Amino acid sequence: MDHSWLRAPAAHVAETARTLLGWEVAANGVRIRLTEVEAYAGTGVDPASHAHRGPTPRTTVMFGPAGHAYTYFVFGMHWCLNVVCGGAGEAAAVLLRAGEVVEGVDLARKRRGEVADRDPGPAGGRARRRGVGERHLHGRRDRAVTADATGPPGGGVGRLGRSAGRRGRRARRALALLDHRRPHGQSVPAARATATSLRAAPRPSALGLGDETDVTGDTGVRRARGIVDSSNMLSGASGTTARVGRHEGAVMQFGVFTVGDVTVDPTNGREPTEAERIKAMVTIALKAEEVGLDVFATGEHHNPPFVPSSPTTMLGWIAARTERLLLSTATTLITTNDPVKIAEDYAMLQHLADGRVDLMMGRGNTGPVYPWFGQDIRNGIPLAIENYDLLRRLWREDVVDWKGRFRTPLQSFTSTPRPLDGVPPFVWHGSIRSPEIAEQAAYYGDGFFANHIFWPAEHTRRMVGLYRQRFEHYGHGSADQAIVGLGGQVFMRRNSQDAVREFRPYFDNAPVYGHGPSLEEFTAQTPLTVGSPQQVIDRTLGFRDYVGDYQRQLFLVDHAGLPLKTVLEQLDLLGEEVVPVLRKEFESLRPAHVPLAPTHASLLAAAGGGSDSTVHAVDDVTGRAPEAAR
Repeated sequence: MDHSWLRAPAAHVAETARTLLGWEVAANGVRIRLTEVEAYAGTGVDPASHAHRGPTPRTTVMFGPAGHAYTYFVFGMHWCLNVVCGGAGEAAAVLLRAGEVVEGVDLARKRRGEVADRDPGPAGGRARRRGVGERHLHGRRDRAVTADATGPPGGGVGRLGRSAGRRGRRARRALALLDHRRPHGQSVPAARATATSLRAAPRPSALGLGDETDVTGDTGVRRARGIVDSSNMLSGASGTTARVGRHEGAVMQFGVFTVGDVTVDPTNGREPTEAERIKAMVTIALKAEEVGLDVFATGEHHNPPFVPSSPTTMLGWIAARTERLLLSTATTLITTNDPVKIAEDYAMLQHLADGRVDLMMGRGNTGPVYPWFGQDIRNGIPLAIENYDLLRRLWREDVVDWKGRFRTPLQSFTSTPRPLDGVPPFVWHGSIRSPEIAEQAAYYGDGFFANHIFWPAEHTRRMVGLYRQRFEHYGHGSADQAIVGLGGQVFMRRNSQDAVREFRPYFDNAPVYGHGPSLEEFTAQTPLTVGSPQQVIDRTLGFRDYVGDYQRQLFLVDHAGLPLKTVLEQLDLLGEEVVPVLRKEFESLRPAHVPLAPTHASLLAAAGGGSDSTVHAVDDVTGRAPEAAR
């Protein structure tokens, strides 16, 4: 029998998927006929494919030989099955989405537990092609793939043969798998196709084929467990909820940041009022806590079309309405703000928020703002260096005498209130393009936040690499112990084509990058990800490949005129489908010596505990505190 169709070029993957419809998988007393499959084209062809941008440690398995089947884990709980197809190195694959149980129905139902039976869809089967427009291909095949239960772990060598008496039978029971898939890199290859054989290993309990099975992969033998029906997970069936709450002490902090732009919605011409935009930002922060995110950060701007000119006012209001959310900035303008005001404002916010505060220092990128505050943009770096040095002293020294270049001297000055528990807020130094800021962060042992939303990965790799090298140079620890944060931009829909179609007008008219490169060019060259939740997971996990283990990931989701309803939907997807997976993945990869994300509690513990940092008034004549003068 000729099975060369498995090696058809990736561009014809939809036809390969159609061919798989009707094939059967059998093991341990249960036989399942494939009724729904999903096709992913190869590298550089299909943006919905996790291998679209080439091989990574997680996608290498897709570049294997045609007919190679492998299982992989998604959303922290689901096992799925792909069959590699296409020419050598093309990375096309077909996801086996659903099947009807044609033998052993009662046994399969027993193994699947409480998972409800589902409509299997068209009797002839259904094939989907992801990434190039949703379309259903109907057809029948009466081939069968029979797994030999007596073979080696993983289901053994499958045999290709004819299915007797299956043609025309309505599907009776269906198994639905998840909509978007990502191989783990540790492939669990159950099969290898030759001219006469296909070796297949679906997760047995997922398919109702049997209990836990040891499957042998490239990294040894691992225990594979069954999955639950995806619709139950996504809908919160059986009284459960898909949301995952905030993880105290988690290795990674996940959150959102806003720049607070007031931008016309290009789809209807409506521009929100300043009041609407400000209140929308508060709503976004409250929603971020609701869906289990860790951080909300607001920008600071003093020019249209932006509204967040007073970050501490907004964050103080949010602090009063939240319990767990960590409040931060993106960024605090260290160049044009008075360091004295920063010291006092954020210490006050610390007290109001019970320590749920840190901040990101930045220079800002709007030239006209500097003279509005009496400064010269050409002094941006010297201002950042001098002002931050003063800020640190104001937080750490009760009485400060200081003289510098850019502000009036201070003599016997005490900023009030003092930092909560005597521990200043943790500081990130944010930068897009300035190595001097990376050096500054490393010098003090502070965090470095690379907001790489406008730059290619190579630029970010070099910036973070410099910071790590200098962090170690200054004796704060090894390079991989440096504290790193990253920015990112995402727009998601469950179908990647819907995401691209919906987001395109917003991208094309965005106040920063609109009317410039195309959406496709921008997503190819920057971390902007427009697609399915799984694509966001894949792209975000890929950041670790070029920056190493890091502690904070913030996403921009509310810019360019996107309506509030849409933004809240993005937050639901982040909280329900993206962040829970990222937490598990990053935690599993982090070496034990890499520090956790900083919090007030961790800083307090490192300081050996807190203390009352109140500074009492001093008599101007005697120089003593009032109680000492009596």
